[in-house]
Amino acid sequence: MTAGGYFREGDETHGPFEPQQLRQLVQTGRIKRSTLVRRGDEGPWYEAERIKGLFADPHSTLPEAASDGVKNPESSSNFEVSNSSVIANSRSTHRAARCPDCGASLTTSQVQNDHAKCTFCGATLIRDAPKSLLTPVQDQQPEVSTWLRLASAAERAGNYQEAYGYYTSILERDPSNVAAWYGKTMMAGWQSTLQNSRFMEMTSGLTETNSLISEHGYAGLGVESLDEFRQRVADDLQDLANAYFSTAYQHFREYISLDSAWIDYVNHCQQTQQVLELATKYSPNDIRPLLRLVDIVTGLIEGYQYNDEYNNFVGTARRLPREMDAEFSAKRDDYVAAIKQLSPSYNPAPIQKVGCFIATAVTGASDSKPVETLRRFRDVVLMANPSGQRIAAFYYRHSPPLADVIARSAILRLLAAITLVFPAYWVARFSLRDKRSD
Repeated sequence: MTAGGYFREGDETHGPFEPQQLRQLVQTGRIKRSTLVRRGDEGPWYEAERIKGLFADPHSTLPEAASDGVKNPESSSNFEVSNSSVIANSRSTHRAARCPDCGASLTTSQVQNDHAKCTFCGATLIRDAPKSLLTPVQDQQPEVSTWLRLASAAERAGNYQEAYGYYTSILERDPSNVAAWYGKTMMAGWQSTLQNSRFMEMTSGLTETNSLISEHGYAGLGVESLDEFRQRVADDLQDLANAYFSTAYQHFREYISLDSAWIDYVNHCQQTQQVLELATKYSPNDIRPLLRLVDIVTGLIEGYQYNDEYNNFVGTARRLPREMDAEFSAKRDDYVAAIKQLSPSYNPAPIQKVGCFIATAVTGASDSKPVETLRRFRDVVLMANPSGQRIAAFYYRHSPPLADVIARSAILRLLAAITLVFPAYWVARFSLRDKRSD
């Protein structure tokens, strides 16, 4: 490791270290057999017990090399591959040579005169043993299994980029590996950010995975049937969608006073929709993604109230344009219908769009006494009959632009309070009192 050896503790990478320093870290117990170690800044990670020279006891997978082993001309003998992994007794079964850098198997076609070149990591090796003793590789599965374990460990630790790299390396060696295709597919999705969604790459990867399953089965996926696989995909897609939406919602609430935050949030909700709708295709009888879709779309239709920090904290709201409101309302109806097919007793909560807009603009708070009273009046009185519903619909259609104008002017707020809000507030109070007496 003349380029320097590195090891990992949790999410931190330490190095570079000389071979002797790495051995000292082993002796002090800081580097254990399961610790991940690599050569150079960008080399692959391996469990420390696989690195010959770090653990010299018989349990080491790659023990100290004999003098006639394959050596890396740029490294010391401390990091050679064991002679036992290169040649076998002529009377026993021959074993393949391994690259001391990455562990990949070497074939006779890779050996030129006294040198060999690993086509996987690019390392140049010199051969001390006779060329005839290098045998063709028949089975590379042990190395693929190692990469899969490393990818799985990185995935569990939340190191999605690293796991993506491991899965990609496997596919470079075995393009038909179903587990690697699925792992790479989901890691692409989990690397999505609010600025750069990778859901299209994920969708394409799922298509390729499905194609390979029809030819090679479910090896490495931990499932035994198509139904189990489809449910696993649906579960994974839901987890991803929920995480993405949670991040998007937190970002939106933090920057809600910025117009761009609302535009971005609507876009992120649409991307979440696509992932959840894909989950419903993989598991049509799973009600959970449909319920989540109803929640997300309902939130967009209802809008969000807030106190504008850039306008003296005046109460206002974020709402969809009329065309988008109609589009999301139609989507919500489709989701509700699908849920009722699975659960006939399902009855979604009624949509309650944010408001009252003018009262909120006048009082400067969405939870003021007039606003709360007018909201109850809407729910109890207006929404109880068709005429009242038409009045409420007219108000929601035309009052938001008027409320925006009123919120910007102290004089208009005063006039609206005297002529509109407080007269409506007293009418609502008396109407609600009569309702209670009834």
